[in-house]
Amino acid sequence: MRICNAHSETAGAKITCRLAHSREDFCNAFRLLHQQYCAAGLCRPNPSGMRISPQQLQPESQVIVAEQRRQVVGTVSLTIDSKRQLPLENIFGTEVHSLRARKLRLLEVGCLAATGSTHRFPSPVYAALTRAAIEVAQRSGT
Repeated sequence: MRICNAHSETAGAKITCRLAHSREDFCNAFRLLHQQYCAAGLCRPNPSGMRISPQQLQPESQVIVAEQRRQVVGTVSLTIDSKRQLPLENIFGTEVHSLRARKLRLLEVGCLAATGSTHRFPSPVYAALTRAAIEVAQRSGT
């Protein structure tokens, strides 16, 4: 399912964001995440060449991929609040419980990565992923 389109002026090619649905989509997203996190010093290389967080495997999680010229160039994961604990509760448990007590619906955004650097902020890929994440959140009622 296509979520949104964005046009990149620097690359001259459209960026399309959609939910990951195939094994190939997930593997490409997890490889990109591993590659970019290793390059930034956020994790160490591992033999699988993929970075998979436990929350990405939960049924209430959505992995979004951004594609340009049929290549995955970005990814972001959304974890919709459920009976399971959101990952951020390990650090911000009191704050999360306070928000829930106010009957607010929560969603955690994480595992954000994109290829290359355009030396612009926001980069076209990050901008497209942000728009896609907002669309998914709105559709889920959060």
